[in-house]
Amino acid sequence: LAVECAIDENSDTRRYFIYLEWFIHGIPWLITSSLSFIVLMRQNADPEITYDVGVILFGICIDLIAVGIIKCAVRRERPHYNKNDQVYEAPIADQYSFPSGHSSRSAMLSVFGYCHFSMHSLIM
Repeated sequence: LAVECAIDENSDTRRYFIYLEWFIHGIPWLITSSLSFIVLMRQNADPEITYDVGVILFGICIDLIAVGIIKCAVRRERPHYNKNDQVYEAPIADQYSFPSGHSSRSAMLSVFGYCHFSMHSLIM
């Protein structure tokens, strides 16, 4: 059902899938974390916050590099129903479907959140 809704160009659900895809896309995360890190460094912000943003930036860079290398090595083709309507893609790596950059980025951010925010700090 999700695939049928996602490939139907007239479906409102497709628009939500596109928004979800952009939310975890590497380019906005890379730009946002880079700019945030630069601003925090120039403003002499709290070192703990600057460190956290630096860790996220480093993780995103490692994620993008690792996923790009693995995609180029494995070269698994995208499904036949895939729409090539994304404007900002890496021309070589994004033509392949494995591993999913969105999934690896979600996992990396989840691990960061889990390690950074303990249950004690969330409850208190």
